Amino acid sequence: RVGEAVLEPDPGCVSDGTGLPRIEIRPWEPALLIRAPGQQPIPLPCPKDSSVEARLLPDGETALIYGGHGAVEGGFVWFVEIDSLAIRWRHEASSPVREVWVEAPEGPVVAHTHDGFEAWISGRHRRLPHLGRAGALSPSGRHLATLSDEGVLQLWDLEQMRIGPPEAEGFPTCFDPSGQRLLSGRRIYDGRSGRLLYEIHAASGEGGSARPWFHLGERYLISLHGRLQVWDTQGGLSLMVGAQVSLPQWYAVAYDRAGAHLAALRIGGTEVVIRSIPDATVRREIHLSSPGRAIAMSPDASVVAVAGGGTVEIRSVADGARRLVVSHPIPGGMRSGSSNDSLRFSSDGRRLASCLEPDGWRIWSLEGEPVGHHPGPRGLERVAGFSTLFPGDWAIEGRGATVFHHLPSGVRLALPVAGPWQSNPASPACIASDHFHLELCVP
Repeated sequence: RVGEAVLEPDPGCVSDGTGLPRIEIRPWEPALLIRAPGQQPIPLPCPKDSSVEARLLPDGETALIYGGHGAVEGGFVWFVEIDSLAIRWRHEASSPVREVWVEAPEGPVVAHTHDGFEAWISGRHRRLPHLGRAGALSPSGRHLATLSDEGVLQLWDLEQMRIGPPEAEGFPTCFDPSGQRLLSGRRIYDGRSGRLLYEIHAASGEGGSARPWFHLGERYLISLHGRLQVWDTQGGLSLMVGAQVSLPQWYAVAYDRAGAHLAALRIGGTEVVIRSIPDATVRREIHLSSPGRAIAMSPDASVVAVAGGGTVEIRSVADGARRLVVSHPIPGGMRSGSSNDSLRFSSDGRRLASCLEPDGWRIWSLEGEPVGHHPGPRGLERVAGFSTLFPGDWAIEGRGATVFHHLPSGVRLALPVAGPWQSNPASPACIASDHFHLELCVP
């Protein structure tokens, strides 16, 4: 019958007609479980200082709890027994979780995160780096439907989703800081001509890795997937690492321009360990004045910066001495968490940028003088020394496909692929994505 729908109770849902038990959500506080009329609300388990969403599963015995560890940090999916408040399953996501589809805790679990979709199936973590705006799980739990911002509906077989974090399938496309090398998947190319130079044979590992989990330096390529692995970018050879080093997801790391140094900070800790690459020997242990959550290293590896809340310490790598302390203003009601995407040195190493939401980016010189304020998480995109260069007379349009617009002439070049696109630092008209390496030019 056109224009009519019949609504029937879900036979799998347990209800006695009272609407209890039920869950109430509170901003930035644990969700509350109300079991029976007149009983005091009970806080449900959740990670500390997290944003939380929660609901009861159809079995009436399990609470689904999910959210993020901060505005830009990782996410989580927990299953909690409402009688005992015991946590039956825990899943960690790469970014905050927006929505979860699940029928039962032991079955397939699919999460819509800020970075795409992630699934946990038969004990394996799978990732689909597809930035859809909505999704739905099939009744069989075998397929995922996604809807993109452009209105494109796609159907995915969950068995074909990436297994583990993105590094298990190779490296994301990027140029090294000099533009001489281009990394994509498991291959290194000449950054200018696109000629294939080397194949990279990386060992896979289990569990999450510290972020950023890889770095293409001018001398070395570093991967932290499973364990520390190093390759010579000039010869493509896998290099022997002197020590077995494993840095899981509760560490934040930073690298220098060459890839010859690695700095590691346990998130919430007060010690930074500096290692030389490729042998992984400890060069310096630096003890901080207060706990840190984000770390950055200057291009020449002379100093490291560590942020914790609104305080940023800059320390010398040579002797660990404190060079400078700056404070990022924290307006009332603003969260003071930091992530490793929120602290950066400029390409010349003379400035440091820190981001806290919703204040945005603050930039200081290494003498402590404030030199800029750029609102919003994307405030550095056009700041010289921090942004990824792109030819100034070209603009990129489109999302499901890519249109390159030459502004002076009005010429438009279309490709049936999406980005993201990376620009060669030494020759910005040479750009690359996971599918193409090309040079923008107009006849």
